[in-house]
Amino acid sequence: MPGNRHKSLKAMTVAAPPPPAADPVRWLNNQPYLLLSLTSLFWAGNIVLGRYTAGHVPPMTLSFVRWFGSFFMLLPFAWPYLARDWPVLLARLPLMIILSATGFAINTALAYWALQYTQALNGLLIQSSGPLFVALWSLTLFGVRLTWAQFAGITLSLAGVLTIILGGDLGALAGIRFNKGDILLTGALLAFGLYSALMPRRPVTHQLSLISFTTIGGAALLLPFSIWEYSTGFTGPRRSFI
Repeated sequence: MPGNRHKSLKAMTVAAPPPPAADPVRWLNNQPYLLLSLTSLFWAGNIVLGRYTAGHVPPMTLSFVRWFGSFFMLLPFAWPYLARDWPVLLARLPLMIILSATGFAINTALAYWALQYTQALNGLLIQSSGPLFVALWSLTLFGVRLTWAQFAGITLSLAGVLTIILGGDLGALAGIRFNKGDILLTGALLAFGLYSALMPRRPVTHQLSLISFTTIGGAALLLPFSIWEYSTGFTGPRRSFI
């Protein structure tokens, strides 16, 4: 009995296991507003860099290199999930091809092509209307209507972008000139709006599986056009940075 009592007391005094170490990836994965803000920041930077490379790197090749490189940067992290989810992705192959085409191939190719003819500020102004294209496709395809809160959010976003770009001077809006580059960029937003509207219908997989599949899919769709650019020596017109 005394021995059993000693063992019981010893068991009760065993230190509890230390709390699990903080996982920054898991923490970031649960911060949707931060992730959306970073997405907007990086997307705006992409427009500026796309304008900078205009006339130096042809648009299809730039788009191909972007997604081909992104795929191989993601692959070490995505491989276990991609191997597991591969049958699920192949079962929805038509949808996955559409997502790869609209969200990656068409969207970026048209955007980089457009930036050879339009200013970065014009690109950012047009890009800020992206949520409207998402709403348009969602309404057309699935009958999903904007709530008043969503409409107010889009309106405030557009107003904020206009205020920043115009420096608070609405009269400067009359000085903005639109050209064929702006039309191409609008086409890019139409493609990305379709991609965003279709995303809720995506197969249920790990996010790294989905993004790695669509990036390499977009790169594969762009490869023939990149080869054509290389074979013809096409680079596009050289323009000023801004």
